[in-house]
Amino acid sequence: ELDWTREFIKDYSKYLPEDDKKNTVQFCQLLVNFKAGEFEAALKNANSIELNSSFYKIEIRSFIMLIYFELGYYDEGIDLALTFKKFLSGNRELSAFQKDTYTAFTACYMELCNYKGNHDIELLSYAEEIFEVNPSIGLKDWLAEKIEVNRSDK
Repeated sequence: ELDWTREFIKDYSKYLPEDDKKNTVQFCQLLVNFKAGEFEAALKNANSIELNSSFYKIEIRSFIMLIYFELGYYDEGIDLALTFKKFLSGNRELSAFQKDTYTAFTACYMELCNYKGNHDIELLSYAEEIFEVNPSIGLKDWLAEKIEVNRSDK
């Protein structure tokens, strides 16, 4: 499935508009590499994307946070989450829904990182609570998976 996706990106990227082709291809490769568990390659893709739209500003920062978590860089993930939170609160281009969605994601993510760093079960409970009270939380599937995996490791 991932090989097919990689070939599709390679074969059909030539049909993308030139003005955003590089970003679109890098973003697609980021998603494929992330799904494949190739986190270093995904990070390289993320770092080569120009943050020239609200979409990329949100998605790339979010995926870098996920990559940091997957690589065990919890402190770096928290640092990025804090700057992302400031970005969200100060950004006038984003809707209130986008801000709420990703602010909740960031709060839950930070509790997961804190839990992984400290193994304090209370922090995992905080993450679960944030997740449960925010039905439109960003990156919901990833958060649900991480909460479940860590809950079963208790």
